[in-house]
Amino acid sequence: MIEGVVVGNDEHDNIYKSIIIQDSTGGIVLLLDGTNLYQNYPVGAFLRVRIQNLFLTDYRKMQQLVAGVDTSNGTLVTGGIPVPLFEKHITTLSDHYKIIPIEVAFKNLGDSLQGRLIKIMNVEFSATDTGQTYADYKNKTGASRALKFCTGGTIYIRSSGYADFAGIATPTGNGSVIGIYSVYNSEKQLLIRDTSDILLKNKRCTGAAWLQNLPQ
Repeated sequence: MIEGVVVGNDEHDNIYKSIIIQDSTGGIVLLLDGTNLYQNYPVGAFLRVRIQNLFLTDYRKMQQLVAGVDTSNGTLVTGGIPVPLFEKHITTLSDHYKIIPIEVAFKNLGDSLQGRLIKIMNVEFSATDTGQTYADYKNKTGASRALKFCTGGTIYIRSSGYADFAGIATPTGNGSVIGIYSVYNSEKQLLIRDTSDILLKNKRCTGAAWLQNLPQ
């Protein structure tokens, strides 16, 4: 068994058929073959997960727990826990558990943070991604928007085209962002729960380190 607090779910449709839980040692994506998962597993719920008969896999290097795997077509296809088995595998121990994101500098972003709620400071959207929608809501296409650290380094906000905030424009300022750390192959990404995780209200940064981040 493992235990953890829900830090992400499908409430705003940016996370699909899964919830993300963490404890003091790490985080993991748990695939669930259902919808409206947030109603039973809200952010802050403390869960016990029985992992017998589940599989530990990864999707593009992002680790996850799944109920089934299929490699018959030459690629890995995973399946979530079916709805009738939710109660067999998942028990809610308490609600409204307080979650404090870990403040992380760019140099410390790494796989040990997968699935954990983190906070990054002194960041802003790149010039090309400022004022752009988080994703393509009309065509339901996801997008990655670059966040630049004023001290150097880039992480990407990954948003689903189905997210209820997909059609909202990214802010122009500088500040902090809270999100769930994830990876897609070698790309460092953040999954936000909704736009309240974006706190970019300060003036954009300037200086030598910032100039190194500008598109060549």
